[in-house]
Amino acid sequence: MKLFLLLSFLFLSANSFAANSLSTTESTATLSSSCQIFGSDISFGNYDPNSNQHLESTQLISFQCTRGTSISILTYPNPNVTPKFFTGLGWGHPMQNANTTDQLYYQVYSSSIGWNGALNYDGIAYKTTANGTMQNTTLSYRVIKNQYVKPLNYSTSQTVVINF
Repeated sequence: MKLFLLLSFLFLSANSFAANSLSTTESTATLSSSCQIFGSDISFGNYDPNSNQHLESTQLISFQCTRGTSISILTYPNPNVTPKFFTGLGWGHPMQNANTTDQLYYQVYSSSIGWNGALNYDGIAYKTTANGTMQNTTLSYRVIKNQYVKPLNYSTSQTVVINF
């Protein structure tokens, strides 16, 4: 019994002198701004060169960016074609057909400069602050009125860019 008490005392003594040490640490994470963008094709439909109105169309742009990110959406026409100046209207960007040298010119609407008046168009078509969800905006385009070209299908490419 004495041996049991002696061993119990030694065991308890060792545990009663155990030390603790605490350390406070930090947890950190860095979230970088990021965005995704998707754009629909633009279809102008049937063009009547005798109409007194420009032929207008729209393009749906969908994007998702980190919440709070300031963004600008820009459109750039095909860099392999030459724009043409239309008096009173500004610069138009050509759509082409492989079977003719005719070109059908269109313009892009920009919230910063109105209808495309710049030669090397890099106007901001849309600005906002992202809310973190999928967002949509509509960009406006028009084929310039009174262009007398051969009745064919005309097309081109363009690039839509999101800066953040």
